[in-house]
Amino acid sequence: MHIELAKWHKIDNSIINPNLSMKKLLFSLLITLSSTCFAQQTDEWKRIYTQDINDICTLLKEHHPGYVDKLNPEFRATIDQAFKQALVDKKQVTNYTSYRRYLQRFVNSFEDKHLLLFFKKDYQPSIVTAGIYPKYVNGKFIIDSVGTSQYSDLQIIGKSILEVDEVPVDSFFIEQHLEYTGNKNIVADWYYNAPRLLTCYKIDSVETPGFIKITDGNTSETIELTWSDVDETEVSALQRKYSSYIEKNDFSIRQIAEGSVWVNIPTFDMTNKQEQKFSSLMDSIAILKDLELLVVDLRGNDGGNSSYGNKLATAIYGKEFVTYTKSIINQDRYVEYRTSEKNAQIISEYGGFFKQIADSMNEARNKGIELYKYDFNYSTIAQECSYNDSQSLAKKVVVITDVLCFSACLDFMDIMRMHPSFIHVGLPTGADSQYIENRGEWLSSGFTGLSFSMKVYRNSIRKPNEAYLPTVPYPYEMSNTVRLEKWILENF
Repeated sequence: MHIELAKWHKIDNSIINPNLSMKKLLFSLLITLSSTCFAQQTDEWKRIYTQDINDICTLLKEHHPGYVDKLNPEFRATIDQAFKQALVDKKQVTNYTSYRRYLQRFVNSFEDKHLLLFFKKDYQPSIVTAGIYPKYVNGKFIIDSVGTSQYSDLQIIGKSILEVDEVPVDSFFIEQHLEYTGNKNIVADWYYNAPRLLTCYKIDSVETPGFIKITDGNTSETIELTWSDVDETEVSALQRKYSSYIEKNDFSIRQIAEGSVWVNIPTFDMTNKQEQKFSSLMDSIAILKDLELLVVDLRGNDGGNSSYGNKLATAIYGKEFVTYTKSIINQDRYVEYRTSEKNAQIISEYGGFFKQIADSMNEARNKGIELYKYDFNYSTIAQECSYNDSQSLAKKVVVITDVLCFSACLDFMDIMRMHPSFIHVGLPTGADSQYIENRGEWLSSGFTGLSFSMKVYRNSIRKPNEAYLPTVPYPYEMSNTVRLEKWILENF
């Protein structure tokens, strides 16, 4: 950072002691210069933080349906509450890491999984770790791995954490982590964020705990913690590992036993190449019949385009079932679009009938209407169609989910769980809010962008932030496919 040395030296002349030696004088000047630089850097990060908070508020007020949603006044109230907290948090912002932490807290206040930040990849927060990484199993934080040799002789793997600095572990986890990057009422967030329990942002306002209390179920002991730097990508990899895959699987279909087939569907958000693989996979499914067991592996699938899920469900249960089920799910459902000019422009770019929706949004806005209602007319379809629920590719259809299942993945689950052959295995899914159909904009700083919704669903079968719990929870690590396959064949 550039500082005019002459101007600074002139200001400092009034406090120079003529009796100081040259060495002490230079040291004094260096300390003063360093302090001035740090103060200026701190002030700049406070300015960036404030500007980005203001940008988020502006985007929500001008484009998000929640701000004008009379059926959910809490959303609008949250903006005011979160802004007041942001003014308090601003005092703690001194660098990129603290800027990011408190910006996340602001957005997380809305408890909306479709309201999220995305970050410039060139920048990563500074993180420290105690080197102990737990996973969340049946309401407990179970130590699964250690990253430093200091704990190697303590035999702590498999033991559960009871307290962190004498604070109950659940309370500590909520206060230090879920308040910033999760929702305490969504069990999937506990699973996904558990490896971060004993990691901390490297900022002055966050103190690293000194010890934890652990137990093997019979006796308890206290473990002193030692902290060291860790790369953000390393912790993110552990999150993926404990929730599903370290890396996403590919589209595939294979026989796992006589009359049993396994299908991998890692995403509904497809590139052109992935779409070709998906199309080929649908062709392979089309020739299957009279299976004893069909396994649909959704590990790592965090949603995308619901039309792909509809095609997959149709391939398994038939067009009549999917049409009827969607009509039942949606018979009282409708959407309302926030009618801002930019939203209408984005919707229009989707093409097809969306251009008509965009035109209607513009007409509504010109009349002073902030939410344009679009009705699917599914109630009429529900009265006209029927199906045979015995139609299925397999006697048992096992669908595997993890905590990443979200958005279009949940839409797929809405349909599948209505069939009597369906069995849900794995971990709890993620959860949606009523706001959906996202677009994104970069904030003024250029460090961060905001992804937010343009429409609101009414009368959905799933309540806001409601997850699906597995019929049969999987008791082992989800990333081990060989073990998972063996377990499914033994149990189903």
